[in-house]
Amino acid sequence: MRKRILIDRLVSDLSPVKPIRNWIGLWIPFTVVFVWLATQNFMWLRSDLATVFWTGTFQFEMALFLAMTLLATASVFKSYRPGLFSKWQIWFLIPYAVWMGELIYQSMGIISTGGWAAMSVNEYWNCAGLIVFAAALPLAYLVYLTQDGRSTNPKVTGMATFVAAFGAGNLGNLFHCDWMHPTHVVLEHFIPMVLFAVAGYIYGKTQLRW
Repeated sequence: MRKRILIDRLVSDLSPVKPIRNWIGLWIPFTVVFVWLATQNFMWLRSDLATVFWTGTFQFEMALFLAMTLLATASVFKSYRPGLFSKWQIWFLIPYAVWMGELIYQSMGIISTGGWAAMSVNEYWNCAGLIVFAAALPLAYLVYLTQDGRSTNPKVTGMATFVAAFGAGNLGNLFHCDWMHPTHVVLEHFIPMVLFAVAGYIYGKTQLRW
């Protein structure tokens, strides 16, 4: 009897949680337009874009960052809907693994021909800062669109939120940065993206709990 009373008290003030609207159709066009304008007007387009755009490497990396952004965005809105957690919601991590494999492959090719000395670089660009600049407003807008939701997995939701925005920022930076040396990409592109995902995990753990 006491257990029944305790249960009644615990559920007495419950109210149904309505799933938030799926705003992918609004957030994606907004992000594409903003990132493109930021790249074109504040970051400047790479001088060899006309020739490099149709190369296999550029198309592959563009598809990689696009997949990362779309999968993470879908995961964000999916996780705000009632139901059991689905494993596909972490599929946005697959492009990370593919990207890491590509960097390892490129590095091994450089080391095999020029040795470890060929991996050193003497110049660094502020690509990480430009990615943050391009992703800041899309991130803020995505947080705003989902502020009334209740995530079924806050940690994954937070991580996916940051990956969606910063994946779009990295996609924009692809049209700006023409230095594809693996060391530069690891230091200025890959590691910052990993740190952004960690920041999203912390955001979900601390801010999306309910």
